Amino acid sequence: MKKIFLIILLISLFICEIYAFVFPTAKVVLNENNVSLGEVIPVTFEITVPSFVKFIQDENRLEIDGWEIKNVSYKRDYREKGKYIINADIVTYDPDIKQIPAVKFFYTNKDFNYYEEFSFFSEPLAVNVTNLFPNDSFESIRDVKNPKEIAISKMVYFFVFLFFVFVLLFVYKTLFVNKIDKRIQINGFSNKEIAIRKINKLLQDENFSSKDIKNYYFCLSDIFKEFILNMQNINNVEMTTQEIVELLKKEESCFFKYNEEIEKIFKDYDFVKYSGTNINNKDFVEIFAHTKNIIERY
Repeated sequence: MKKIFLIILLISLFICEIYAFVFPTAKVVLNENNVSLGEVIPVTFEITVPSFVKFIQDENRLEIDGWEIKNVSYKRDYREKGKYIINADIVTYDPDIKQIPAVKFFYTNKDFNYYEEFSFFSEPLAVNVTNLFPNDSFESIRDVKNPKEIAISKMVYFFVFLFFVFVLLFVYKTLFVNKIDKRIQINGFSNKEIAIRKINKLLQDENFSSKDIKNYYFCLSDIFKEFILNMQNINNVEMTTQEIVELLKKEESCFFKYNEEIEKIFKDYDFVKYSGTNINNKDFVEIFAHTKNIIERY
């Protein structure tokens, strides 16, 4: 019995050793071993793995020392069991490269109950890299002499100084003076104060009780439109109501927070101005108060 047990044990160990020493293999296939520096060449890796191995296909982990890799693709060759084909374009800019070195690939064992990665390598492949610019190709070029110093007259420095002063004055006037002038309105009043004075005067007009109250909607609309354009530093009085509304919807607009409220007011203006609806003084006072409230927020 001991002999039989020993024989069975030896056979089992032999089978295990055979099973254990079946490793994946990788072969490099290159159409032409003579390549030029900077030339993109196609290369193929033929991978063969046993049935108990799972080959890891990850193009981000494919690295070839001294070579850049592009357009990597994996595919399985169903004509042969356990065979994979990896196609890639590679290029080198190092004239000292003599080979495609051993490339590392990864796999896991399907029979393990836990995940552990193993690696195997391809055989190096010798290549002959031709440098398009031989090392002695520039030896015939003569040495370049140092440039002569150019004498610059004092007048050049003087005109440069004047130009520099002109630029400073131009920037100062454009960024500061004009910006301040736009904010300072006639009679020393701000845009807000001028708009409030105009709409208060409109409400105090002695003809306010007349039947032609639509004219007051036009006036109130123009005052509000002028206030918005002045606050936005825009001189284009020909802008339509829709263009102004679209402008206020931009985040950089100072009215962005209330753009929906302002858009509704403009719609109320237009509804009265361009429709045949009868309106009364009470409606005008309400929209007047609403308009004044928005102006007073700024």
